[in-house]
Amino acid sequence: MIEDGLKARKIVRRILKNRAYQCYFPNQRIIKRMISELNEADRVVNRLIEDGKRVWKREVKWVNPNKGTFTLDKYLNDLWKRYIIDVYMEINESEFITAYWLFSSTRIYS
Repeated sequence: MIEDGLKARKIVRRILKNRAYQCYFPNQRIIKRMISELNEADRVVNRLIEDGKRVWKREVKWVNPNKGTFTLDKYLNDLWKRYIIDVYMEINESEFITAYWLFSSTRIYS
């Protein structure tokens, strides 16, 4: 759905910028507003993907090393099945116990 949205927004943006179709829009403000909303939607999706990559990397490092590489399908599947706050809590807990806890044999930071 996200990938389809990215493709659809590119096509709509191309149509809006094409002079042949501009006669169907009575006002240039409408075109500018629609392009602005398309750009904002793209920024949101890109931010979601980047945050997902960051969380995935931390989860592989601190909680589940067998999770594999990041793909959008795997990440979205995880979002549907698990609450992201539980993932953050699990990652932070594991990181604290492994890297920061005073009595940990694997303590990295002091």
